[in-house]
Amino acid sequence: MKLTQYMLLIAALLFSGCNLITDYKLDTDPNYLKEMSLIEYLEEGKESSLTMYLEAIKYAGLEEQISTGNRTRIIPTNDAIKSVLSSVGVEQINQLSKGVIRYLFSYLTFDGSYRSIEMETNQSVKGISDSGEPIFLTRKESTSNKFLLYVNDSEEINNQSIVVIRQDYLFKDGAAHVVDQLPLYIKKVKETDPVPEGIDHSQAPTYNLPVTEDANVYSGASNGNYNGYNKLNYLCSRSGRYRYSFFKFALSQVDLIDNLFSAKLCFNVKRIVGSFVPSCGVYATSNEWTEKTLTYSNCPEFGQEVSISDLSTDWNEINITQYIKNAYNNSEAEVSFGLKVLNGQAISNSQVEIHPRETSSTNLNNSPNAAYIKLQGATDSELQLDHNQIIKGSIGGIITLTKAHLQMSAGANAQYTYDDNNIIFIIEQLPVNGTLVRNGLPMGKSAQFTQAEIAAGIVKYIHNGQGTTDTFTLKVQDYTGGVYASRLSMQISLQ
Repeated sequence: MKLTQYMLLIAALLFSGCNLITDYKLDTDPNYLKEMSLIEYLEEGKESSLTMYLEAIKYAGLEEQISTGNRTRIIPTNDAIKSVLSSVGVEQINQLSKGVIRYLFSYLTFDGSYRSIEMETNQSVKGISDSGEPIFLTRKESTSNKFLLYVNDSEEINNQSIVVIRQDYLFKDGAAHVVDQLPLYIKKVKETDPVPEGIDHSQAPTYNLPVTEDANVYSGASNGNYNGYNKLNYLCSRSGRYRYSFFKFALSQVDLIDNLFSAKLCFNVKRIVGSFVPSCGVYATSNEWTEKTLTYSNCPEFGQEVSISDLSTDWNEINITQYIKNAYNNSEAEVSFGLKVLNGQAISNSQVEIHPRETSSTNLNNSPNAAYIKLQGATDSELQLDHNQIIKGSIGGIITLTKAHLQMSAGANAQYTYDDNNIIFIIEQLPVNGTLVRNGLPMGKSAQFTQAEIAAGIVKYIHNGQGTTDTFTLKVQDYTGGVYASRLSMQISLQ
């Protein structure tokens, strides 16, 4: 934009009664900022919501990198950083390796100083970040704001665009924009296909976990206990008549858990009252309850949504596979679920009746209608190992896994299609001298990625600088539920 046009724009905004600073949601003086670097400004401590960004930059040793030249920096708020840390199971920045933090925050800086006031409407800037991946900055406009700015609003990647909440900070070392989500580079990769119809799992091992306690509660009698051989378990969501059912299971240690294919919550519905198809929500709860003392007043709160499924009379099976996998991985001794019906509020007498575990006052565990969790193991996979090569890289460096390191394919007599997106690797043993990341975020035990993601360069190993060797172990599974017979030990050599 020519200088004359630039000045006319500012004059027009001022003449119309708009304050340029307000339009940009910029609460600092641009002229004042131009005399200092971004780091110097943050060190003043005036931006209390951006302290963790400064902490991350210093922890990773990125001060010089983000300040050299004329650069654009995307700054996540403290809440944005806390959210990402929580998603990978930590609370503090220094609980992740310096290499991981360096990689994540290097993505937020690229060459050139880009501000919305200097961009055309609908213009998108594609920068190559310091981590090597593209990052996008796009200006749009609405009726109330002609200078809306977005990060990663692009069809080239699989990200949701992020709205810039404070923009156009101009320092002597370039521009900065504040966001309330941590931008990540998420490359588009084909998802795993659905399980093919007609898969025969009849030969797969199974095991049933019987319900150990069950009861229901009723809002109309908040201190009443509704457990016993002559008490059905009810679900109801009509005004003034809320009934929830609770089930508890002990997690027995069984061999098939290592290759668990599915876990289903099974219970028998005796009757559905009212002309409707009940939608049942299954939620995790604490185990701090007993069937003989449970009431509406003391029942545990509903926590994580585990599954939602329509119900019918007779036996129902609700998929809870991932939740049970996580419970076993965390060595939990038991799990509890709370059930509630999510519809039927306007239907007279709408109610679901579920058989209890008791058949009599003395026969508490042998009812043919008692709820249980059905565990199903995996069948043998049709995959074959093409190669498993040593992963070589530099000390303290980042290694991108490729199909040259690891590749599986369909065996000679395979019945199904095993494209890269249908070959799944599951981490069983983590490396000790580094971190495996997917889309920049650390992966823990039981995390999984596909061969398609390896081919796309999404999976990386970040060395922590300690030692010259490392190893991690993978289980291989295909989209049909088959599991490869051997675990893969991946060896890393660093120089």
